[in-house]
Amino acid sequence: MTLYTDESLYINESQDSLFIPSGGECVLKLEDLSPDVCGNFFQFYAALLSNGVNGFFGQGNLRFFLDDSQIFEQNLKSQKENWIRYSVPLKYRNNGSLESRETADSKNRKLFERENEQEDCKPKSLLRIRWDSDFGSGLFLGSPVILKKQNIQKKNVILIVIDALRQDSLSSGGSPFPTTPILDSLSKESIVFKKTIANGNWTKPSMISFFTSEIASNLGLGNAWFYTSNQQRKLFYSKKPFTLPNAFRAEGYFTESIMNNVFLMDYTSVGVDLGFHKIQQVGKDTLDTEELVSRAKTFFREHKEDLFFLHLNLNTPHWGYRPPAKYFQELKDRSDSSLWKELDEYQQKYLGEVRYTDALLGEIFEELKRQGLFEDSWIVITSDHGELLEKSHYYHRHFIAETVYAHGETHYEKEIRVPWIIRPPKSFRNRIRKKEFEDQVSLLSLTPTLLGLNQISYPEGKLKGNDYSKAIFGEKGPESEPIIYTEGRFSESVLTKDFKYIRRYPGYDFVRRTREGIPHKMSEELYDLEKDPKELRNVSAVNFQLLSEARSVLKENQLGKNTFFLRLPKCEEVCEREIRLFVKGGIYRYDFTGSLNVLREDSKNITLKILNQSGGSDQILTVKTVDPSPNFELQILKNGKPEDYRVGKWGIRFDAAAEILSIEPNYISLKRDPYRYASSEIPFLYYHVGFSGEKETEEEIVMGQEVRKILESWGYIHQ
Repeated sequence: MTLYTDESLYINESQDSLFIPSGGECVLKLEDLSPDVCGNFFQFYAALLSNGVNGFFGQGNLRFFLDDSQIFEQNLKSQKENWIRYSVPLKYRNNGSLESRETADSKNRKLFERENEQEDCKPKSLLRIRWDSDFGSGLFLGSPVILKKQNIQKKNVILIVIDALRQDSLSSGGSPFPTTPILDSLSKESIVFKKTIANGNWTKPSMISFFTSEIASNLGLGNAWFYTSNQQRKLFYSKKPFTLPNAFRAEGYFTESIMNNVFLMDYTSVGVDLGFHKIQQVGKDTLDTEELVSRAKTFFREHKEDLFFLHLNLNTPHWGYRPPAKYFQELKDRSDSSLWKELDEYQQKYLGEVRYTDALLGEIFEELKRQGLFEDSWIVITSDHGELLEKSHYYHRHFIAETVYAHGETHYEKEIRVPWIIRPPKSFRNRIRKKEFEDQVSLLSLTPTLLGLNQISYPEGKLKGNDYSKAIFGEKGPESEPIIYTEGRFSESVLTKDFKYIRRYPGYDFVRRTREGIPHKMSEELYDLEKDPKELRNVSAVNFQLLSEARSVLKENQLGKNTFFLRLPKCEEVCEREIRLFVKGGIYRYDFTGSLNVLREDSKNITLKILNQSGGSDQILTVKTVDPSPNFELQILKNGKPEDYRVGKWGIRFDAAAEILSIEPNYISLKRDPYRYASSEIPFLYYHVGFSGEKETEEEIVMGQEVRKILESWGYIHQ
């Protein structure tokens, strides 16, 4: 349930919720609560839904029963969209009364204080929640969780993601300017990964990947546009991704995200739900950062006695580079004037925002100290991507912004190398054996590493990243990633210690050196990092041996995609075929088993000329699609004349199958080679949906066999 709680700052507060209509009840089993553990609380946020009359938002009476004993009663009334927080002890009252002390904070949330009186620790089996409203109001219980008395062995985890923060914008990361005194101090007490690469060059693919330890496109989400289609969301959820919030949640942590980031909210049409109990989204730019920090401070005060995982996403220093004058001037005054003058206006403002953000981190750390959390929490600092800010790498496309003052368009180090700092709780410091990781790692490893540090297990083989906690604790384990894959807008790259290879999708490989520059094709970039660490000389057109190696590495790490397979049977005599193929889902990449001549290539069309020698072998054309769409158009010319072909599950000739395809495009889709695919005397096309398709049930297989028999009897299929 999402409430629009602040119109001036565009604040939406979303919570996993139970809905109870007037006169309704909800019964929760408490069988997982150990009877010998005292101190359990039922925490929830209440919101009321009006029936549309009476001039107020909602009103009614809420009661809790522990087994058959009433333990809580409250009359609720609300005149606006608002969540009201409660924390109710799950215990029988010693004197049978329902009295509780109640306080109110500045946000008008009612909080039941934790009491020191001796609790009744008898076994408890059922919690019954009763809601009655004479006005027909409905009740939402937001983020309903049972909070157990905190296990001192478990520690809170605070993940702070600073948007668009380049590694080398930190003083401790190589910047010649005094941008980050707070972070520099924190780094001295922390585990530091010195060469961390993001797996997406803009926010959505990067954040999804580090919260799931899987490349976002491999979970069905596109890497190009802000929106997430219904088809993409359906595919994402069908893959049942393992997520960091859900992993902590399953271990009894309260999980919350405080952010200006719609990519973690399903209902926005751009994001998906990763499993947070609660999300606070502040949508007002420029004013968002201080509001986010304020809400984080409130969170620490409210949850200081709970076990929690908090994700805090600060939007500075993301474009549009508007640092408060105080911090900009302070940085300018403390910097080497000659170096400062070498920066352009936007580079200066970007660093001013870095300095401003660092100061706000100081406020956050001070609040953690006041609440007794600073030495009792894992504090993690990273970023989703960097920022280009270099005219030597200025290649303009047409997506979001000018490349030089943005991100998402290139794969150069400045755009994908980010900080990754982990400050351990005080009680863990004597266990740390490795504090610095010099070699390259990626943010795919953030989830398994944080789980490993907190002794939380996860399914073997489910996560793509490494668990660096073993090395941190002095055990045998990985310390780097030899190959790192990163995706961007219709582009991808692989990084090794020796080279970086960048590939743009067909149709998206024309660039301009500047906005006014002449468009030219640049489908591939290859940098020999040993000779050219600044990535200034593209050797893809001259170093063919390295290019062949790089292409092979990328192919081994390519995205999972649905694929059109077109089998071309060998010719008895020399023949020439021209293939004209349109795919609605867009072309990710295509491969052919023989030699070919490309006549046309764009984002959805390819025209190829293929020569087949007499006595040769069958040839296969594979075309992987960007989006999982089966819609296509195909024309084959053999020696200049149209050639018929078969399609789909039962190999019907296209002229007969055209009507079927117009009604049911997925007739062409399946997860295995279709009937007669390998033996057809004419070309055969089908769409392999191994990436997005559901596995056929036994009933569907039997039904398919029956359908084939019917089609044979009608003359559509010939042996």
